[in-house]
Amino acid sequence: MQATITNRLNIRLQIRHTCRRPIYPFPPAGLRRVILLWSSGSREALQAIELVRFAGDFVRPADLFDEEDEDMIHGFVPQLQRAITAFYRDYHLPLDLDIFVRMLEMYRDNVDPAFHPGFFDNVRSEFGGDFRIFGEDLFINTVFTRESELTSLVGDFGEDAAGVIRNDPMAAVIGDIRAVYNDYVIVERQEINNELNVLYKCRKTHKSF
Repeated sequence: MQATITNRLNIRLQIRHTCRRPIYPFPPAGLRRVILLWSSGSREALQAIELVRFAGDFVRPADLFDEEDEDMIHGFVPQLQRAITAFYRDYHLPLDLDIFVRMLEMYRDNVDPAFHPGFFDNVRSEFGGDFRIFGEDLFINTVFTRESELTSLVGDFGEDAAGVIRNDPMAAVIGDIRAVYNDYVIVERQEINNELNVLYKCRKTHKSF
């Protein structure tokens, strides 16, 4: 009887030790802020900016475009045409530009530079670090602020149209934003979730003894 009690106590002590020992190191403060910005809801992330989110729906099929899969990509056209109609019905460019600038400034001020999107370097080198000037230049030059031109591109969606979208300055911004998410946020969030799952299992096992 005494041996059984001792064994159960040893097992419980081993479980406690395992549950208290972090399996994955917690991410640095800068990366934690990145994860929080991306995880606190789409309204709080960079991709929540209306024009960025809207343009992203066009960049995906343009990136996937291949003449061999042209029929498949053309299946997106009706959906994209509906998106254009819905988006520009209530879109107010000056307001979205203000939000765009403020969100980028907030991200710059609260996130470690190691986790900044690549286009931040361009903002510093070519626009003196001024997101307002960068944003105005971007909104002037992107096709996604010109409804009639975008409608024409989508209506005749082929390799040329896909190339225009792929080379659009907004596509470069979206690519850099996604790179941060794919390279840092997804990996770290998965490791944190794995850690939490292990601790949860340990807690359930611990309660059973």
